[in-house]
Amino acid sequence: MTWGIALSGGGLLGAAHLGVWRALEEWGWEPQSWSGTSAGGLVAALWASGADWKAVERFGQQVALSPRRYFELPWRQLLSACLRHSPVTGIIRPEPFLTDLLKLAAVARMDQIPAPLAVTAVDVANLEAAAFVSRAAPNPPAGKSRWRQIVKAPLRLALHATMATPGVFEAIGDGDSLYVDGGVADTLPADWAWALGVDRVLAIDVTPAPRLPPAQIGLEKLLSRCEHYMTETLSSLREPAPYPLLTLRIPTEQIGMLEFSAYEDLVALGYQVVHDHEAELARFLSDR
Repeated sequence: MTWGIALSGGGLLGAAHLGVWRALEEWGWEPQSWSGTSAGGLVAALWASGADWKAVERFGQQVALSPRRYFELPWRQLLSACLRHSPVTGIIRPEPFLTDLLKLAAVARMDQIPAPLAVTAVDVANLEAAAFVSRAAPNPPAGKSRWRQIVKAPLRLALHATMATPGVFEAIGDGDSLYVDGGVADTLPADWAWALGVDRVLAIDVTPAPRLPPAQIGLEKLLSRCEHYMTETLSSLREPAPYPLLTLRIPTEQIGMLEFSAYEDLVALGYQVVHDHEAELARFLSDR
């Protein structure tokens, strides 16, 4: 029996994926395929590339302590672009963040990653969903025939594309394509983990969205709730998964997508949820 893991988007809430990674590794449960989008795409790529979760967690702590060091706000360029009526795709440049993050991966291209991996994005220039993959999936998931598979791509391109939250992070261009966050198409791409050749999928969702009074919804919650709604709506239109699927939801309701001070709490939440579901996970991952 083989299994894959799918990691959802969610901005900083994706730090909870690191706690999941740590717990599964401590128990010796290693996925055979990985998929993810946005923050989940970043973690999935590092995990599949063989990075050390301890080093990734330390890097996350550095980012949480000094976010301005890693995310640039090019106000002068933005103002100039607006005055000249030039297109602007986001208010934050993630270049410093990506430069340091990629040092943890030890590979430069998607096709150099030894494990089956899919990182999703959306090409808004061509209105086409895209999956950056370490190897082509011979049978893409049902209902995703319009997704384009991209194998020989720089890892930097794939990671920038998957994290480019529309209007927040700059979109990334490549030839005739302009990529944004894969959460626009599906913030929990479990089908892609399965398409890469496993029997079942463990999905980790870090963006639960209960009802909230309007006065409590600011920018961070607005972004996470829109992403959650899109995913729920798209999921309702698809056929039930043709494979065993277990979804664990991380209780991040009270934490904002950009609440850097909650980084360690998020990692701990992911770790704790795995421990709370130990028996269920053991049955699911060992069921033949």
